[in-house]
This record gives sequence, structure tokens and C-alpha cells, in this order.
Amino acid sequence: MSRRMLLVGLGLLALLVAGPARADDPPGEEVVGVGIALGKDAESDDYPAVKKLLDAAPAHRDGRIKVGDRIAGVEDDDGKRTDFKGKKLEEIVPYIRGPSGTTVKLVVIPKGKDKDDAKVIELTREPIQP
Repeated sequence: MSRRMLLVGLGLLALLVAGPARADDPPGEEVVGVGIALGKDAESDDYPAVKKLLDAAPAHRDGRIKVGDRIAGVEDDDGKRTDFKGKKLEEIVPYIRGPSGTTVKLVVIPKGKDKDDAKVIELTREPIQP
């Protein structure tokens, strides 16, 4: 069974933000991201929650993002934030994926904390290995 089939089967739609889990990704096309799988659940406050970190991907190597953290949004270079509350995972993906070597600033709410405790974590996007 391929990794893509396994991830889609588990409903981890948002390795789409970081890896090859989207069913609409063209076969053989390079996927660039930070290596996190997102999902929604009752504890996530209507924010996407981190369900998995891909081994050796940017988020995993960095170590600051943990399973159970919520991604509240992204921040641009001017400090303006785009909030992800209530957004579908498909709407979030384009904010997190991008060209290899570019950075994304994720607004992360640590597991068990509220939005007032959110921190900005900057990661460099890179190709995600299947």
C-alpha cells in the first residue's frame, strides 16, 4: 500500500500541507511543505490540530511543533495574521505550502493552551519525500 493511500485512508487530509497526501496532487509532482499532518477534532477549538509530524521533515527536525498543537494561522513579514479558525483544510493548504527554500510563519497554539499562548514558528519549506 502506498503512503498516499494510507494517509488518505486515515483521513489525514492535511499531510496536504506538508506532504503527499492530497488525492488531487499530480502523480510524480514534487510536494513542498513543512511535514505536518493536520485534522479537525472536538478538542481543536475549530482550529486544525497537528495529527502527525513526518520524520526528517522541517517541522520534525525543528522540534517546536508537537502532535496535538493547533495551527491558528500564518503571519506575513509585516506581522499581519491570517486566521484559520473555521476554515476547511483545503483552504489552509495554500498558505502552508510554497516554493522550496521559502519560509512560512505558523501561528501555533500549544496543546492544552489557549489562543493567548500562541507562538509564531518560522519554518523553511522543502520537498517532502514520499
